[in-house]
Amino acid sequence: MQKELFDLNFDNWKVVLFTFIPAAINIGIFIYVSVFFPKNRTNSAFYIFVLLLGLWQIGEGFTRTSISSENALGWYRISGAPSLFMLPFGLLFTFRFIGFHKKINDIFLFLFLFLPAIIFEMCIIARLDKYVIIKSELWNWIVNPEPSAINRVMYFWMTLAALIMLGLFWLHFFKTKQNKTIRTKSFLLAAGFTIPVVGGVITEVIFPLIIQIDSIPLTT
Repeated sequence: MQKELFDLNFDNWKVVLFTFIPAAINIGIFIYVSVFFPKNRTNSAFYIFVLLLGLWQIGEGFTRTSISSENALGWYRISGAPSLFMLPFGLLFTFRFIGFHKKINDIFLFLFLFLPAIIFEMCIIARLDKYVIIKSELWNWIVNPEPSAINRVMYFWMTLAALIMLGLFWLHFFKTKQNKTIRTKSFLLAAGFTIPVVGGVITEVIFPLIIQIDSIPLTT
């Protein structure tokens, strides 16, 4: 089974460009930040977030380049782990960046951020999540989550976490007017997250789970 997982086809250069190049960029950012940035909790949360983002993108790349639908589903489920824990670390970084973590109890952070990720990962391991895989000329494979109770709750939690992170960055940008450096950083973070978050929610959550049409894997 492990050998079959690596039965991949890299002939579709569009798939490679849209998945592995962003992954390489984020892995590079992780290495740069972890080596050259000061060692503190804010930076640690950020580079763990970026590392998990890169690993998730690699898993997405293997999903698209798989030869068979079984392999594609296998890689999609494998990439579920970094995607689930990526959001808690992203929110943790956001809270620390804007100073909001001082107002939140550590127990609440665990219950809202990491406990759901652990539970959903256990559901994925137990294969309680259900998907429909479709062959695509552009993406090779499209994985549509079925509108089951588990999938609805899991994708709602992921959507909520991503939108909270995005909203806090924009709120911090509009509230920070005196410190131009912090304001610029807030704008870059907010602007950088807006397109993938909003586009991903529409094309990979609303499309398959609500409208029930094929998802478009743009979040990567």
